Amino acid sequence: AVRRNDFTSSLAALIGVLLLGPLYGLLAAIGLAVMGLVYRSSRIDMEIMGKDPDEKAAWGSIRNHPERMTYDGVIVIRLDAPLFWANSSQIADGVIQLVSEAEDVTAVLLDLEATSQLDTTSVDALELIRSRLQEMGIELYLVRVFFSARQVLARSGFIAMLGEDHMYHSI
Repeated sequence: AVRRNDFTSSLAALIGVLLLGPLYGLLAAIGLAVMGLVYRSSRIDMEIMGKDPDEKAAWGSIRNHPERMTYDGVIVIRLDAPLFWANSSQIADGVIQLVSEAEDVTAVLLDLEATSQLDTTSVDALELIRSRLQEMGIELYLVRVFFSARQVLARSGFIAMLGEDHMYHSI
């Protein structure tokens, strides 16, 4: 009743145990649960953020909140799921599409707060975003980047390419 994926995993475990025995039934349920996790994580939503005029440093989605302020030439994009190998190309395409649909954009702030770890595929996606935006004359800034993700970006050479002055702890 709470989540369909939980029900299907339980059903897979039951059928697997009855047909294959306890070990393989449990492995089938775990495999299905992992596939469900990857599937849900690969389907992400990106929100354009605006500043709450009544709060000092509060930002939130402008969807259904027209009172939140945006700034001319600047788009703040928040990922609602971690950036990783399964969704990296979708995120890169989505960011470029959001920017292409906007007018007179000079800077994109990509909020990575949902991403505590990065892999090489996600770094490649960030590089693709950076290079495409650069071709369009738009600066990329990364905000709210966790320490472990920042370490991966540094080791990959991405920070050196982007510039330390293009990374901030807050929006």
